[in-house]
Amino acid sequence: MKKIVCISGSPIKDSNTDRMLKNIGDNTGLEYEFIKLSNRVVRPCLACKACVTTNKCVQNDDFQEISELILGAEAVIFGAYTPYGMIDAFSKAFFERLWSMRHINGLNSGKYAITVVTSLNRDVAEQVNREIAMEMVMEGFILLDQLVVNGSVPCLSCGYGEDCKNSFARMQVGEKGLVSEASCFDVENQSVFERGTELGKLLGDYLKDDQLFDREGHQKNIAGMMEKMMPVMDKGIRQWREEELASS
Repeated sequence: MKKIVCISGSPIKDSNTDRMLKNIGDNTGLEYEFIKLSNRVVRPCLACKACVTTNKCVQNDDFQEISELILGAEAVIFGAYTPYGMIDAFSKAFFERLWSMRHINGLNSGKYAITVVTSLNRDVAEQVNREIAMEMVMEGFILLDQLVVNGSVPCLSCGYGEDCKNSFARMQVGEKGLVSEASCFDVENQSVFERGTELGKLLGDYLKDDQLFDREGHQKNIAGMMEKMMPVMDKGIRQWREEELASS
């Protein structure tokens, strides 16, 4: 069983997301499992709650195998991308299904995690990373860092980006830029790639010697974050319910 599982929600062959995950994994110096969700079948959660007492989802698809790999691992490196300004469907379905591992027993608690989001828009990428961070914290993962990668609009490589009236190619490369696959921005040429290399080495060190990681300090940071976050969430959830009850 591998200590590290890399999971990519990008369906694009050898995508920036894939290569960043592999860069992090390679630099740990440890073997890792790479899973591309578009090559697997992971359906959305059915909200049936059949997993409540077992922490096992009853849907018969590839999540069964993936969850076993995660269960046996000590770290998860996850990558998503943002079509239409939101998290991709493959990643969303996967995160929904993680609920089966969380409630009551918190099977992922204490595992290290790193997330990568590839997007055309930095603000969108950071928003999606915040949403993933909330999921990771609820799962009990130790979130070491979250990276954002600059992606390329598909209009650059579809073959019709120059003439299509709905093309976004010019928005990315400008009026004088080349509308071609050659204008796609490879992750290896972005500054974030070096950070991925550093994170891989750091994760490798932690997995080889857990004493290097300050778990007590991490727990204090999480407690501080939740102390700020929970009143806001509580107000948003409870206040809405109270308003609806009052008006009914």
